[in-house]
Amino acid sequence: MRILIPVDGSVYSRNAINFVAARRQLIGDDLKVDLLNVQDVVPEDYDDDVIFEAVDPYTKAASKKVFEKLGPYIDCSGLKVEKKAIAGPVGDTIVAEAKKNGDDLVVMGTHGRSGFSGLFLGSVSIRVLSKIDRPVLLLRKETPVIKEGLRVGLCVDDLKHSMASASLIAEQIKFFGIDPVIEVIHVKTQEVVDQNAVEPVLKRLADAGLSSKVVELEGIASEEIVKHADGHLDLLVMGSHGYGNFTSAVLGSTTSRVAAKSSLPILVVKA
Repeated sequence: MRILIPVDGSVYSRNAINFVAARRQLIGDDLKVDLLNVQDVVPEDYDDDVIFEAVDPYTKAASKKVFEKLGPYIDCSGLKVEKKAIAGPVGDTIVAEAKKNGDDLVVMGTHGRSGFSGLFLGSVSIRVLSKIDRPVLLLRKETPVIKEGLRVGLCVDDLKHSMASASLIAEQIKFFGIDPVIEVIHVKTQEVVDQNAVEPVLKRLADAGLSSKVVELEGIASEEIVKHADGHLDLLVMGSHGYGNFTSAVLGSTTSRVAAKSSLPILVVKA
C-alpha cells in the first residue's frame, strides 16, 4: 500500500504521520509513504520554467524547514518515507503527485469542526477532493492514534459509491487492522437513497472474508450518522461526487454535513 501525506509542518501533518505510523506493523513491508511539501509560490496561470527556477532556492529553503520540523516525528514513526518538495498550486500539485506516484490513499489533516463545511475543509482539501481519483482520508487535529482494529462505519447511500467503499475496505483490509468491526450504516429517510445497496455491500464484504453488521437508523441522515458514530466508531467511510467548487457539490450533501459536525476521521471514496 502506498500513501501520500501532504505536509506543511503543522500539527495536522504530525497527526497524519502518527496515524499512518500506527498502521505500519499491520500493513507490513508493503507500506510506502510519500511525504509531499508544496510551496504555493507560483501562480496557477504560469507555465514558465524560468519562474520555477527563480523560486527554486526559496522552495528548497522553505521545504527544508518543514521537513526539519517534522524530522523527530518521521524518525520515531518507523515509516519508510520518500520526501519531495515542489513549487506550484497546492491542491492541483497534490492531485498530480498522487497520480504520478500511484498512491492508493491520500491522508490529509483538516482544520476542525465548523458549522460551515467549506471552512471545515479549507480550500486545499476541497480542491483535492474535487479533482482526485483515489480515496482521501481526512483527519482532525484531535484524531486519536489507533493501533489495532478500527471500528468502521460504512455509510450506505447509492449503490455505486457504497460498493466502491466496500471494495476499498476489502482490498486494503490491513489498513483497517486486526479484526476490524465493520458497521454497514443505512438511514431510512425521505431523502433519495438506494434502498437496494445494503445487500450487495454485505455480500462484497463477506466474499472478502469480512464480517459486518447492519445498523438501521431513521431520520435526517447526517444527524443520525453523527449521533451514532460518536463514541461507537473510529472512522467513517463515505462516498464523494468528486466535482464542483463547493463542498456540498464535491462531497454530496450528507457527507459534507457529517464532515462539518463529526469529530471522526472520514475516508472519502469516489466511485
